Amino acid sequence: NQKYSPADIKVEGDYSQAAFLYVANALGSEIQIRNLNTSSFQGDKKIIEIISKISYNNKMKAFEVDGCDIPDIVPIMTVLACFCEGTSKIYNVARLRIKESDRLESISSCINKIGGSVTTTEDSLIINGVESFTGGEVDSFNDHRIAMSMAVCATKCKKPLIIKNASSIEKSWPDFFEQYKKLGGKVNVFDME
Repeated sequence: NQKYSPADIKVEGDYSQAAFLYVANALGSEIQIRNLNTSSFQGDKKIIEIISKISYNNKMKAFEVDGCDIPDIVPIMTVLACFCEGTSKIYNVARLRIKESDRLESISSCINKIGGSVTTTEDSLIINGVESFTGGEVDSFNDHRIAMSMAVCATKCKKPLIIKNASSIEKSWPDFFEQYKKLGGKVNVFDME
């Protein structure tokens, strides 16, 4: 017996998408992030807390975080952990193995191919800090969060990074690469048959 009535509402900005920008900033980019509700109950808002806790003297220290309630930001948190001093751990994330891809294997495979150091366990990621990535070629595994995470990785690569199947980004952020270019990123998008 419910009824719907017309109303004007404002939809909150999405912290799971903004997490990519927050991590890019933590790694040295300068992106102004607006239109997010600071009182939001979105779980992925935790990225702000994590970054603020690990930052000190223009460096970042290793961290451990339970990713059970924030699975969408685990891939980009893995990128963040790569540039922290020491060894970080993201645990309680076994359910990421049944997302668009096995995100534990996908993100570790991609990062390891470009000079990172990520080990997977059944339900966690163990990440050793590095100074930079080399660049190279990775596959997004047709997973939008892996592709966007690798685009952020590209900002810390010594050489170009090719992301295969990057069009998977369109699932959640169709104009991601347009925005990436506006923010100063260099992108060549082409289809490979």
